[in-house]
Amino acid sequence: MADTPATTGAGALHAFLTERRISFRAAGEALHVSGTTVWHWCNGVKAPSRARRLDIETWTSGAVPQALWGEVCTVAPFAEGSEPRPGTAATGSR
Repeated sequence: MADTPATTGAGALHAFLTERRISFRAAGEALHVSGTTVWHWCNGVKAPSRARRLDIETWTSGAVPQALWGEVCTVAPFAEGSEPRPGTAATGSR
């Protein structure tokens, strides 16, 4: 496992699976994803979607709370004085 302490979603999920001797494949079947996807989550390669984080929290009976995954933000914060990109509507109309 990469550097993923149990204080992160990845680390907590990996610890949960390891302590209970649950394979990535078995966890994937329970969560309706592939074992490879679970491996990616446990090693910090990818993070589960918000819906999957809730599924993980429910499946682990709260041992891996969704809050441990943090928020994934794909939008840059607004910078004061910045101009909208060309071709985008600043008024909210399309």
